[in-house]
Amino acid sequence: SIVPSKLPWQGRRRPRMLASAIDAPHRQWRRILRDLSELHLHQVHNNNTNNTSYLDPSSVAHPDDSMTTDEWGMAAAAVMVTFLIVLYLVYSSLNEPKPPLSKKEIDLIQQTWEVVGTLPKEDVGVLLFKNIFELAGDAAPAVADLFKFSKSKGFRLKPFMANAELKEHSVGVVDTVSTAISMLTDLPGLVPVLKDLGKRHVKYGVVPLHYDVVGAAFLATLEQGLPKGLASAEVKGAFTKMWGVVSSTMQSDYYKSKSKSE
Repeated sequence: SIVPSKLPWQGRRRPRMLASAIDAPHRQWRRILRDLSELHLHQVHNNNTNNTSYLDPSSVAHPDDSMTTDEWGMAAAAVMVTFLIVLYLVYSSLNEPKPPLSKKEIDLIQQTWEVVGTLPKEDVGVLLFKNIFELAGDAAPAVADLFKFSKSKGFRLKPFMANAELKEHSVGVVDTVSTAISMLTDLPGLVPVLKDLGKRHVKYGVVPLHYDVVGAAFLATLEQGLPKGLASAEVKGAFTKMWGVVSSTMQSDYYKSKSKSE
């Protein structure tokens, strides 16, 4: 076997190696830093008991001066503590999860939606549903059946005609979108809201494909409703990314668990 029967450090305390410290959890990092800090403070204390002060110019080593073993150890410990702190900060920053939307994207989305907010909610909502049914194509009747307003008098797909129930429902949808956009800077608060909304939509009969249709209809509504020049590629990209976050959060694992049970 190429693996030795007994490792060099078996039977005694395993040495602390920098490579192990890098891959160790934060708890081990803190322990290493604490031990080195205590060592440094202990050496400083010993130095002070010898009436040596860092602020005393006479205690500063000159090129021709020779350093004692304790001074070398203290200097090495200080350098090691500094190095490990820097390495720890770099390691932590690399492992921090990046937010799904940048601050610039969130600002752009919220500023654009403020413009949408100047338009009548009913008009925006009705246009959204009109785009949903148009993009659904042959599946439009099945999509319409998911909503109660499709069974009320005055609703028609071709040519599209909105009834009072659809208008009321569309206003609620626009209000929900406004709430979600206002909470983009508070994802911990927004995620539970979206998950609960997605869970309820599973019961309504909504399937993953419907999210794609609604997302495309939402972007089309923005492009048609915003003043010329505001529906830029940057705006479309930010809202596309936002819808991806909303869609994936609403779907969560509901459909995965459903397919497994089937």
